[in-house]
Amino acid sequence: MNWIESQDTSRVLYGLLLEEDPAVVEKGLVFVLETVHGARTIARHLPDVLLYWYLKQQTPSQRVQQRLLGVLVAHEQWLPDHPLYDEFIPPLLVQLLNCRPDAIECANPAAGSKNVTSVDYEAVSRAILFGRMGPERLLKYVEVAREACMFFLKGEFVSALHALVCLKAIHGNVEHNAYRETIAGFLRDTDAFVSHQLGLVSGSRLAWEIALYQSFSSTVEDSC
Repeated sequence: MNWIESQDTSRVLYGLLLEEDPAVVEKGLVFVLETVHGARTIARHLPDVLLYWYLKQQTPSQRVQQRLLGVLVAHEQWLPDHPLYDEFIPPLLVQLLNCRPDAIECANPAAGSKNVTSVDYEAVSRAILFGRMGPERLLKYVEVAREACMFFLKGEFVSALHALVCLKAIHGNVEHNAYRETIAGFLRDTDAFVSHQLGLVSGSRLAWEIALYQSFSSTVEDSC
């Protein structure tokens, strides 16, 4: 795939996901799916496409359901690869795309009992946003705060927002930690930065991540 075409299609996709009207999103998805590049892009970012409908508490039309399920078959090699996705994506395919449970290749039954060993903040943040990852399986509090800070310092804002979702989820479940007040201050500062400055940086993907983070922040108990 041509890298520039891939980037352009990703921008179009995330621009669609920022739309409030599901009808507009459906029309756009059908248009994107007309090309191989578009179908592969949607496969690569399938968790976010499903997340749009999940947060809307709606399901796409039967036409779009069938097209998205077709992507799973035709472009399986482009789907994101992480054990967490194997755990929570199949139930969402049933819930949102009306996929038959017996048509889905089941994940390893033991996967749910394992802790995440390789840190993929995007995968973990998506599991949290889908409500599929409880606090007992979340990452180490101080390490996540340190990683989030480093992402910001390096200008890797999308990764920083993934880590912030993880940190906000952990922070709400931490009562006694020597670094809690320091991390609370960090969260206050980053929330202000995200709200008042980061939004000035252009890019539909970043705008999508900001919207997800701010929506999640408004729903969690936050004593910052």
